[in-house]
Amino acid sequence: MVACSVRFRRRFGEGSDDQLSVNARHANDLGADVVHVEGRRIAEQLVRVARERAGHTIVVGRPPRYAHWIPWRENIVQGIARRAPDITLCISPSRPAAETEAGRTAPEVTALTRRSPSHRWFSAALLMTIAVGMSMVVDRLAGGDANTIMILLAGVLFSSALGNRTTGLLSSVLAVLSFNFFFTEPRYTLVVDDSSYLVTFPVMLVVAFVTSELTSRLNTSVDLARTREKRAETLYRNSEQLLSARGVTVITETVASNLSRLLQRRVTIATADQGVTQGGHLPSGHPGTVFTVATETESLGTIHVEDHEQPLSVGSVALVNAFAAQLAIALDRERLTLAEESARLHAERERVRANLLRSVSHDLRTPLASIAGSASILLQLASVPPDHRRLLEDIETDSMWLSGIVENILSLTRLSDETMALQTSEEVLEEIILEVVERVSRRVGAKRFDLVFPVEIIMVTVDVSLVEQMLINVLGNATDFDRGPGPIRVEAVMADETTVSICVQDHGPGIPDEEIERVFDLFYTRKNDEDSRRGLGVGLTVARTIVELHGGTIRLTNAHSGGLDVTIRLPARSASPGGDS
Repeated sequence: MVACSVRFRRRFGEGSDDQLSVNARHANDLGADVVHVEGRRIAEQLVRVARERAGHTIVVGRPPRYAHWIPWRENIVQGIARRAPDITLCISPSRPAAETEAGRTAPEVTALTRRSPSHRWFSAALLMTIAVGMSMVVDRLAGGDANTIMILLAGVLFSSALGNRTTGLLSSVLAVLSFNFFFTEPRYTLVVDDSSYLVTFPVMLVVAFVTSELTSRLNTSVDLARTREKRAETLYRNSEQLLSARGVTVITETVASNLSRLLQRRVTIATADQGVTQGGHLPSGHPGTVFTVATETESLGTIHVEDHEQPLSVGSVALVNAFAAQLAIALDRERLTLAEESARLHAERERVRANLLRSVSHDLRTPLASIAGSASILLQLASVPPDHRRLLEDIETDSMWLSGIVENILSLTRLSDETMALQTSEEVLEEIILEVVERVSRRVGAKRFDLVFPVEIIMVTVDVSLVEQMLINVLGNATDFDRGPGPIRVEAVMADETTVSICVQDHGPGIPDEEIERVFDLFYTRKNDEDSRRGLGVGLTVARTIVELHGGTIRLTNAHSGGLDVTIRLPARSASPGGDS
């Protein structure tokens, strides 16, 4: 929605200007974009704005009665209808229907000129008096109507320059009457003996009026240019200051200061992030206009401009909207800068953490391997007492458990590196599973696995070390929580022509449905019984990351017969038939 104001001459009184300002403020409160344009043809300017904004409806007020006094002059409604027959035109009444029914009539808009200050009238009168006096002197010395007319027209020109359109019009009439009264025979009367003056007088009046009209328009254009120059300079200075402003407080105080200095009014800015106002507290009980500071997606705050006894003009409303747009850009830029800085600090912290974990893990892996190897060698000695043998078995088990945690931490730091590339090769899935089961069996001892493979050979293109680490984590988690007498079932089957499904089923207590997705979170552990294996909550996180890197999925479900089913799907292809599983 666009509220458009077209002005080309100062033809209305103070009340009309005040009403125009009130309408502009009301349109701004309703969310309309207030546009102020200059042009002599009002209908043409309205149609132009409608075309530029892709408008399909124009709403105008009822034309004033004086618009019908000149039959050959079309009013605004007729002009819009002639220039834009494809645009819907709505004419609103001057007053609500309730007031019309009560017998109230809308005040007529009359072509009254604005009353000029007394010094302008005095200056215009003095200039015309000087022009008449100089004309008398020139007439006595040189004579001739041409010289007299030129001096009088010069007086009209200067009167229009110092005054306004009204003073120019009255000076034009006064110049013609003065010429007839002082310089035509019979002198000092308004009687015209020479019929040729019947042509001179109208021509002189038209020339004088055109001269005053052009001069008045030039003055108006100069005033508008100065006003716009000042506003443009303020906007430029405000945008330049906002470029170097940092922090919400500094940004809002800069805008409030510049806008208050330009409007000579109290300006208060409230930001949505801080929930407080900048430039003072919002006044209670004082009239004012509130402008929204917003981007395309959200509101960032408001600008409150006090009205005092005089509402904001149309140009001032447009100016505050421009400041609001600059403020929105600055606040949005500040928010993005803070978000970028926060993301940079977070990335830096993650990098330091990953480097620390990688360094610690590398330093721990070698001594843990040495401890586990030494314990294994001592266990092979027959002379070791039984008590010492149990102690050595605990040392070997715990060192291997710590080695698994270190391997998971190393895998986690490696997978967190965005520059990491998979070292893939085409492998037989059965061989990978058998290798992993053998390694896990050495650690868990008496635990048994029931392996089920299809007749055909399944080929997978994977990073072998990562996939083995993923299967070790899944099978290790199954052995830690398995409580049943039966073996842990590991089955591989082609789900379709391009996907293999690996299912691992244990006989443990399972996981509550509301916690199934949480087990993949980093450092999430669940310890509900005393026999639960210790852990850091890293294994399943690493497993899911590895599976997703290979374009697969991993899913956990509680089995109906008890225990937990882990289903892993990876891209694969079936090769020529092999032997039985």
